[in-house]
Amino acid sequence: MLGLIGNSNQEVHVCNICNLKFLSPYFSEQELDELYSKSYFVDSESSDGSLGAASSEDYEETAASRKTKFLRCIDLLLKLKPEAKNILDIGAATGFFLNLVKKEKGLNVEGIETSSYACMEAKEKYNLEIKNCTLGDYQSKEKFDLIHMNHVFEPLDDPNESIKRINQLISDDGLLYIEIPYQFNFLQVLKYKLTKKQKKYDIFSIHHPIFYTSKTFKSIMSKHGFQVLYFSNFDKYRYPDESLAQKIKLISWYILSIFKSGNYIEAVLKKNIKA
Repeated sequence: MLGLIGNSNQEVHVCNICNLKFLSPYFSEQELDELYSKSYFVDSESSDGSLGAASSEDYEETAASRKTKFLRCIDLLLKLKPEAKNILDIGAATGFFLNLVKKEKGLNVEGIETSSYACMEAKEKYNLEIKNCTLGDYQSKEKFDLIHMNHVFEPLDDPNESIKRINQLISDDGLLYIEIPYQFNFLQVLKYKLTKKQKKYDIFSIHHPIFYTSKTFKSIMSKHGFQVLYFSNFDKYRYPDESLAQKIKLISWYILSIFKSGNYIEAVLKKNIKA
């Protein structure tokens, strides 16, 4: 057990069998509903200040700032599977990514999102009919060539059941893209211990049920028959390097990535139909 972390009343435990870190006790449905309500997409602070989005910026502005990253993501997927015709975005939020894929790449798009507010925004902004439901409740007769999950996998409290459901939705030779935070990585933990400073919504403001490392993430995906085609903890294009401090930060994350660590995990996986 890691004990109380940051501004959370929960504790982070470590599984003795698989080494996964997990939150216990987990948040109530009411607390989670509050987290993923309108405030998540407009204002990071919830009513009691205990939960919120990762950024205090308006969600749409944050999404727009990631346009280059999103385009690099879909280019990578289409390079690995150029014949792809459709894509499912799990946790589609307000539809920015799907709208970009539809306009720039011409793919058929489908999205699911648990926030009713975000679904309404997707309809109003982009005329996208995003399904307001959970992954477990989502029904589709269609199989998808590509499935995209951008910082959506880590909030799932039962990853094994979720991966089984994804297996049912993806085509036999389909590709799964997942990006998740690498919380409690070496540099951030060291910085926290040395400075004892924490931002309101940083790695120590935890609300995820499970915290992955590169090793534990690969292990659980392999268990369900997914083969890693691409894996990264570092992308220099994500880090500004105009100042000396920024250059040092970039170099630090690069060095950390050599040891299979970083502040995020990004992977493209292929369904192994022989598994």
